[in-house]
Amino acid sequence: MKLASGRAIDEADCEILIRELGIRSESELLDLIDEAVPSHLQHPAMAYFAADRLRNAHRRQRAAPKPDTNPPR
Repeated sequence: MKLASGRAIDEADCEILIRELGIRSESELLDLIDEAVPSHLQHPAMAYFAADRLRNAHRRQRAAPKPDTNPPR
């Protein structure tokens, strides 16, 4: 439902959910929207919002610093 909302306040939550669920493709996201939102209530903006969240979710994941495996002594 957060993907379908298209609200800026839900962007970070959507990106976290995308990463946690292991979603890697737009088609997976669109399937989720299809399951949650009746077709007569869907609009193209939902797909654009979802695609942006997917890109950002994986961009931020790659940009996140890796934990230090050698702690200071």
